[in-house]
Amino acid sequence: MKLKLLIAPLSVAFIIIFLIWYIYPVYTSPVDGSGIVEKTRELANKKEKISEIDKRAQNAASLASVLSSDKASSDLVFEYIPGSAKEEEIINGINSLASSNSLLVYNLSLNEEDISDSSKTAEDSSAGIIADGTVSQSQAMATDLTMMMSGETLSSPPSKADKRVISAKVSLIGDYGSMKNVLASLYRLNRFNQLDSISIKPLVDQENNVTGSLKADLIINFDYIKKSSSFTDGDIDNPVFLSGSFDSKAIDSIKSIRNNPIGQITGGQPGKDNPFAP
Repeated sequence: MKLKLLIAPLSVAFIIIFLIWYIYPVYTSPVDGSGIVEKTRELANKKEKISEIDKRAQNAASLASVLSSDKASSDLVFEYIPGSAKEEEIINGINSLASSNSLLVYNLSLNEEDISDSSKTAEDSSAGIIADGTVSQSQAMATDLTMMMSGETLSSPPSKADKRVISAKVSLIGDYGSMKNVLASLYRLNRFNQLDSISIKPLVDQENNVTGSLKADLIINFDYIKKSSSFTDGDIDNPVFLSGSFDSKAIDSIKSIRNNPIGQITGGQPGKDNPFAP
């Protein structure tokens, strides 16, 4: 009789021990994540990730459709900041600009810069936005354009866009008025560019006599974004795929720069055509 009375408590104790040592670890195991609860949570996270990837894939298809339907705008963007260096375009553009203003191209060399120092790039962009004048507005616009093409926003993490810079070192010889016209027209080139440095001084002959002409040494930076040959793991996380449409502000800015006339350029002392002349 006493033995029968002990069977029920012992059975309850055995069930409790079985639940603690076997069933509970199967139900939840935070240490190694092998429990049903952890697996269910992991499955829910994967479903959410799949849903997000599917949404971004739809946005990518929508973006591709926009590019196909508005080829004129996409061509304009890739002409302004192309997918390759296109050095011949830079050379032709500078030569054309100089010859149309009766300037002699004394020297011209191109070099691809190392822009791995991101702090310098950010500092240069900020300087272009803060400064006054038409050229700085072009720099600010191009910063937006580059970010749009690479999928970045002011609050988004850096993307994997491979931005490159071609630095053109140019020496021009001519009169003061022609120099002014060239400098005022630089930002109207088909390629986005930033005037990195400029030095103008009177041109002297072999006997060190002033000739009346000027020699200008310019360093002009031309940006391009190298096209990716294929997508890699993680590219779907690029912020550009968060939306199914493009921000057209940069395109409108390019059109405005090309269509609007250049403002009147003034300089030098009143009554003096060349402030560099003695």
